[in-house]
Amino acid sequence: MADKKLLDIRTRIKKRKPVFKRPQTHQFAKLRNNLKWRRPRGLDNKTRLQRRGKPAMPAVGFKSPKEVRGLNREGKVEVLVHNVNDLEKVDKNSVALIGAKVGKRKRISILEAGKEKSVAFANIKDIDATIQSYKKEEKSSEKKDRKNKGKQEEKATSKDEEKSSKEDSTQEESQEKEESSKTSKSSSTKKTSTTKSNTKKATSSGSSSTKSSSSSSSKSTKDSKGGSKEWTWKIKKT
Repeated sequence: MADKKLLDIRTRIKKRKPVFKRPQTHQFAKLRNNLKWRRPRGLDNKTRLQRRGKPAMPAVGFKSPKEVRGLNREGKVEVLVHNVNDLEKVDKNSVALIGAKVGKRKRISILEAGKEKSVAFANIKDIDATIQSYKKEEKSSEKKDRKNKGKQEEKATSKDEEKSSKEDSTQEESQEKEESSKTSKSSSTKKTSTTKSNTKKATSSGSSSTKSSSSSSSKSTKDSKGGSKEWTWKIKKT
């Protein structure tokens, strides 16, 4: 346990210690959120030269006493705890501090183990009340998870039903298309057979007409040849 006088000295030093801002943060908007300290290095920089009215720079006088440095307000060392095994690091002069990223189930186990070992926690005042609140939150979260799972299962079943109905409709459409294509093919084959028969008839009639025309033309040619012979004979006779 640290001395109370040293703790009082530390509180007085911290009260008069200013916030060390980076120089020229009030002039540039890009530096307003950047609160990290940067030492000025300009030859004529007024903060470096510590002129009157300029912000203060970090110095040794703002330090807290060495015996109290890094301790809690109560004068104890804070030890980070992420699981039950880390509680062994906690002594009488130290206090356990549960990490921010630790889940509720692990927190409950850590608090129960710390209660058995009579370990003090820096960020928890009443251990029993916190355990009860965590358990209630866990139950409510489990109920929500169950509801969400039921909703997801209902959605999945509805999606499966929709898919099956779509597949059935597609199969029916494909069957209808196949039947229509078969009927169209049969009608087309009938049409082609009728057209072939018509073409055969037309060709046969055309061939007969051509034969008759050729016979008439041959007769006319014969007549013309005979007339020519008679004409030539008459001319020779005269």
